[in-house]
Amino acid sequence: MAAGKSSVAGGEPTLHSPYAGDGAQLAYGLGPDGRLRHISEVQGGKACDCVCPACRAPLVAKLPKEKITRHFAHLAETSCSGGPETAVHYLAKEVLDANKRLKVPSVEASSGEFKEVAYVTREMAFYRAEIERRLDGVTPDIIVYHGDRELLVEIYVTHRCGQEKIDRLKSMNLPALELDLSHLGRNATREEVAQAVTTKAPRKWLYNAKIDAAQRRADDKAAKAKLQKDRKLDEE
Repeated sequence: MAAGKSSVAGGEPTLHSPYAGDGAQLAYGLGPDGRLRHISEVQGGKACDCVCPACRAPLVAKLPKEKITRHFAHLAETSCSGGPETAVHYLAKEVLDANKRLKVPSVEASSGEFKEVAYVTREMAFYRAEIERRLDGVTPDIIVYHGDRELLVEIYVTHRCGQEKIDRLKSMNLPALELDLSHLGRNATREEVAQAVTTKAPRKWLYNAKIDAAQRRADDKAAKAKLQKDRKLDEE
């Protein structure tokens, strides 16, 4: 469905105008406790006591009575346009930290008619989520910790994870997942964000060593099958 339409069906997140972008208004501000506040949760004007999630400049809450979307605005004129995208990163982290669960896609590979599945799509439980902690030259959007392992989570709003960063993650042998929140409505409620992050939004592996291992097994089976077929042809 194209951005700009609105639909709620089967629990799917609402789609309004794109969450991030030059024309997107800011629906979330960062409160003094470091947590996000939706525009529906604050008082108007400076009393909202919020700052921009991106540049940390003071915000005012615009709560018009007319049929104009309520939103935050910077108190002083600024060129900052990163608030909506930064907000969704913080929201994703808050959701993961609160829910302690995340649907991860299957790990599989194929070669010809042969398919190897390390595990199917499943819900993963973890005990902590951390936002933008630098790891040996790379800064993932979010890190979730399950057992003694780490899973890196990249949030796609306006820009997908670049190949250079993906290569760096591979060199560190750290599993990394990308969540596609590019069509999440900028005025999405916390519940809609939670649904998108934990289960509903499209997601894919940027890197998972088990995929490489599954690919090798599939390739080996395909090669052996071809060898057996060639031998059989030679014997005929």
